[in-house]
Amino acid sequence: MSSSNNEASGSNVTALNTSQQNQQPVEMASFSQLEVDGIVNERPVINNVGDDNNPGSSGLRMDTAEQSLAEIPRVEEESLNAIASGRNETLKNRLTAALLCGICLHLRRTRMYVCQLGHLACAPCFKELLIDAQISEATPKCHKCQADISMPIRNIAVENAILELPNNCRYCNEKISHNLLNRHERNDCHGYPTKCKYARIGCQWIGVRQQASYHERHCEFLAKTANEIIGALEALEAKADQEKNVFNNLIDLLSCEKMVFTDLQMRSYRVENETFYVTKFFPAFGKLWMIRAKINSDAISFCYQLLLRSIIVSPLKVEFVALEGPYSKAKISPRIYKHDFMPNICESNYHDLPLTEFNGSVQLLAKPVISIRIIMFLLND
Repeated sequence: MSSSNNEASGSNVTALNTSQQNQQPVEMASFSQLEVDGIVNERPVINNVGDDNNPGSSGLRMDTAEQSLAEIPRVEEESLNAIASGRNETLKNRLTAALLCGICLHLRRTRMYVCQLGHLACAPCFKELLIDAQISEATPKCHKCQADISMPIRNIAVENAILELPNNCRYCNEKISHNLLNRHERNDCHGYPTKCKYARIGCQWIGVRQQASYHERHCEFLAKTANEIIGALEALEAKADQEKNVFNNLIDLLSCEKMVFTDLQMRSYRVENETFYVTKFFPAFGKLWMIRAKINSDAISFCYQLLLRSIIVSPLKVEFVALEGPYSKAKISPRIYKHDFMPNICESNYHDLPLTEFNGSVQLLAKPVISIRIIMFLLND
């Protein structure tokens, strides 16, 4: 069984104090190279997501150069307050530009990695660099200076700086710092999507928080009879049983000998007035694959398919499921699909990509890339 992780478990940099007269090597801890190799070679890998002090990670040693530290200019407290409150838009824009991922050119609330010369890359883009290098059997290189990045270095200072920058709430457009955004959305935002409090007895209403109290005072379920409520509860029970079956099947598949999961980014392109979203090639079971998605005719829902991009001589029985990516805001309800890939049939049928939030499709379309996690199971005997 093999697995790949979106962030590849980065680690902090530990430096020993040195002097120009008696230099000592600086040791930089990084995540295990097994996690990178495991993407293609499919060796068992223990993923330590979020563990910044992984004792099993490999070390990278570099000799420090004899450089004099330039004097760091002081930043006035008033300027910092202006940045936090969003008053100084020009300075905020300059800081934002300096903290962008050098590959996708977006400000990402993910782990940020740097090469030895300080060029930034967000975790999803960095992962793509590693996968591309694995496919081409080359050493991963920085996108700007071509420095070796096979042992990534995480930049926590940049991550913290991004969290302090103001950002517009996606529901009410209020300007909030990144580190307070999630709490604002869930507790204070009037535009945050919420369910009716009578959802437990069958009400399907979903709307913005500021409209919830009005709806609940006039909810149609207040006037329903006992028999009608029982019918609604039976429908909810049937839906819950269906979801339970999906999760039970997924648990059973997790015991499969050969499985792969990887986090992907889908980018859009148009063909004859139809919009598609595709990922880069990714390795699984010794083959190359990709995901292609499109918008359905209702212009709201999505569907996707799994494509085999390697030549095979014998059938491959594969089950797969798409989930929300680590940095995606759109919630995806898991559904397991199965397809038998043949030498002459290398594309699965299109399947629904069910979104559980009422504005999930809008969120997907508003993003330059769509992040998903795909889990694949090889069922060949």
